[in-house]
Formats: sequence, structure tokens, C-alpha cells
Amino acid sequence: MPRTQQSCHNTDNFLGRYRINDQQKTKKQLLEGLQSDRERSIALQEVSNKMAAAYNTNEELNLIANKAARLLPTDAAYIRLLEGENLVIRASTDSIAGYLVDTSAVMPEERTIDAGHVMATKKTTVNRGMP
Repeated sequence: MPRTQQSCHNTDNFLGRYRINDQQKTKKQLLEGLQSDRERSIALQEVSNKMAAAYNTNEELNLIANKAARLLPTDAAYIRLLEGENLVIRASTDSIAGYLVDTSAVMPEERTIDAGHVMATKKTTVNRGMP
């Protein structure tokens, strides 16, 4: 066999191995995605079951905040509700509760805190820091 044909064969063999590794990586990513979807489904089912059994709105909101923090890549979560014309914090994870004690109600207006801005503009935003 001429040397050039042998070189092509080796290249094909290398590319074949690369494709196999790429397929294995994809399989691993798919499995991780399925596991994440399963955890999300279980958490949503738990929230649904506990909300159906709960009579206390504060317990329900705290449950939602804690489950949201568990499902998203974050250490803390809180929920603001519109009361009258103000957004008031009504639930949070324990990790942020002390910080939120000093946080007052806000008006849902543009260029206020993220929650107020979202309420006023009806556009989503991403906050990578504290409220």
C-alpha cells in the first residue's frame, strides 16, 4: 500500500475515534440534561403537593422560593408581591433573609430595582447580584 493511502487511513481512523468521543460526550450531556429535568420535575411535583396541602400562603411562598433556589444556579431567592402600588418581599430563602430585613417596599417603576423595572416595562431581566 502506498504511503499516502496509509496516511489517509490513519486520518480516517483518528476522525472516527474523534466522532466516537464526540458522541460519548453528547450522550453524557444528554444524561445530565435528563437528570436535571428529572430533578426539576420532582421539585415541581413537591411544590404542587405541598401547596395543595398548605393553608398558609407564607409557607407556600417560602416553599416556592426555596425550590427555585434549588433548581436555579443560585444560593438565594426571594419573592415580591404587589400590594397596593408597592412591591413587598413576602418570602425568601434563609440565606438572604437577614439581608432583606433592611429592604423596603418599592414602587413598580422603570429604573428602580429589577423587580420594579420588570413590572413597569413588562420585560425580563437577569440579576447576577443582590436585590
